[in-house]
Amino acid sequence: MLTTVLTSVIVLGATDVAPVPIINPTFDDDVTAWVTEGGLAMETARIESPDGTPDTSTGMCLALGPGQGVRTRGPMVQSLPKGTTLDINLSLRERDAAGGRLDVQLVNLAGEVLASESLDPGDSWSRQRVSIAGGERTSSSAWLRLQRTGDAGLVLVDNIALERVGGPEAGFVSLFDGETLSGWIRDTEGYEVVDGAIQCKPGSGGDLRTVGQYGDFILRFEFRLAPGGNNGIAVRAPIEGNAAYEGMEIQVIDSMAPGYADLKPWQHHGSAYGLVAAERGWMLPPGTWNREEIRLQGSRLTVVLNGHIILDADINAVLEAGTASGSAHEGARRTSGHLGFCGHGTAAAFRNLRVMPLVTSRPAP
Repeated sequence: MLTTVLTSVIVLGATDVAPVPIINPTFDDDVTAWVTEGGLAMETARIESPDGTPDTSTGMCLALGPGQGVRTRGPMVQSLPKGTTLDINLSLRERDAAGGRLDVQLVNLAGEVLASESLDPGDSWSRQRVSIAGGERTSSSAWLRLQRTGDAGLVLVDNIALERVGGPEAGFVSLFDGETLSGWIRDTEGYEVVDGAIQCKPGSGGDLRTVGQYGDFILRFEFRLAPGGNNGIAVRAPIEGNAAYEGMEIQVIDSMAPGYADLKPWQHHGSAYGLVAAERGWMLPPGTWNREEIRLQGSRLTVVLNGHIILDADINAVLEAGTASGSAHEGARRTSGHLGFCGHGTAAAFRNLRVMPLVTSRPAP
């Protein structure tokens, strides 16, 4: 597992999994978490996010001019073996249409660049991903560095998240063989297998459920939405009925689509529908594969999207204090049930679905 020490050093071994915590990914406080380069002072590098939205960038962001950069104060990677990657997800935009680029690098203590990828920001906020493959170049401790290239203008950066991808995942069992819907029940006609993914058929696709039931677990998967896509992950749900009320439903939705401008906070992606809202601003654009982890242990629900924790709540406490929607949601008190999808007739695809059951001691009835 990941280990964080007081100096914010993240130690990664061969069996580690996402996410990789990064201090101050939104640049809203704790400026000492970053070291500035190129004659830049951290206080002057941070500006208010122009044209930001909850799904792109809000509050403070990082502004880098030509030759300027920042790096993490502590190393983010101790080793990155072959067969693994470090994915860096971040929001960025170009402020002055000057053609600047952003280099995303791993550097060692001596300042040597171990790996580097270049991104081209647009004139509006967008979410992008850099994948750095493991190997001999990244076998030593490495810091994350963001370096501005070009002759003029500013590149703005916000919402940085890191995730370790690949390597062993002891204890996980696949829920999908990549070819058939074996092990799945209910609306098997509304879903199909396309290119190794379970895909909800547009205009069709209702509820799909696992044959097996799960109480406490960690569920990992990847999803891809079409523009305006809307689906959901059923957890501890009965076979029949509406999972959002008779179990729980974790939203899977293109929240930025114009048709969803009036969504309630608890309807946005990653939220436990009707119960509690997730943090916004960490999903990659439609047509891109996103990674998600849902951990449910006892009444504790945690959702990790692309390397960032977007929801962490005690569902029993939420029920006692009053749900976000005001509805009862008594199904959220269930201690076990089926996993599955909650389709709404829009294109959505899921792959690499695997689950690890957890053992949790519960008081005797």
